[in-house]
Amino acid sequence: MEIFTPLDITRIKSVTDNVLGRAYIDLGSDIFVLHWPDSKRGNILNASTTEIIVLYQKLNFDRKMLTHLVVPIDNVETPERGQNNYRYGRQVKVIAATGVENAIEFSSTSLSELNFRNRAWGTAELLTRISNSADVSRFQVDIWNRFSPFFTEEFKSVESEFLVQMQQEQNQYDDDNIYGEEGSLKIVTHKIRERNSRLVQKRKQQALLNHKLECEACGFSFIDTYGQQYIECHHDKPISEGFRVTDSSDLRLVCSNCHRMLHRRINGEYLTIEGLKTLLERQGKRSK
Repeated sequence: MEIFTPLDITRIKSVTDNVLGRAYIDLGSDIFVLHWPDSKRGNILNASTTEIIVLYQKLNFDRKMLTHLVVPIDNVETPERGQNNYRYGRQVKVIAATGVENAIEFSSTSLSELNFRNRAWGTAELLTRISNSADVSRFQVDIWNRFSPFFTEEFKSVESEFLVQMQQEQNQYDDDNIYGEEGSLKIVTHKIRERNSRLVQKRKQQALLNHKLECEACGFSFIDTYGQQYIECHHDKPISEGFRVTDSSDLRLVCSNCHRMLHRRINGEYLTIEGLKTLLERQGKRSK
């Protein structure tokens, strides 16, 4: 199982069973077939295997409850005969399940702020389509935190090293800097300077949790413009300088355009973030 973050919670799906009053509760396995209505069969493969789907239902025909976080395990439609009007589905893996007693009341979450009327919930709807808001990360973090006590043992074992390391680093440094070794030489087919991708991932997650996922140079937000939690990471200190310990102050979050400009010589020199910011301010191009 790969590492997931709150950013990967992208879809929500109703699984209410109008006959039994509960769905997918007593599974006996972390892998099961998640069903779609026959009328929504064309949407079964919309979610990728890197997206987390939130499942909610009216337990015992009562209030709406969040009960599962699941991830598709492949890109194959699974037919199951005998399921009236729900004959097709997709295999998913549970990464968190509350059970009946610990089900999370929908009205207590930030999702209750959204307009859930007239939605085709059989489709595993994108959160970005429901919210009509740039601040989808707030819903993602809220859902993640509420499900965190119910992560499966397999999921916790994969995530624990990553999450504990990040927490230790945050506790160790007063300025919340993240430190990691980078720049060591690695033999592939030629010598390259090795990047620490986990360090970059942690830097982006920290920005997400602090609601600061916009370009540090121009202020552009992929969330505001495209509804996508995306940003690129620029190293203030060139990796060509060799091995060193990188901290979070060296990792700057920028949009794709500014990132290209930071790696392009302007008047014979590379601009710093501050230099590019000044240039944009002079031209009236900064959005914030």
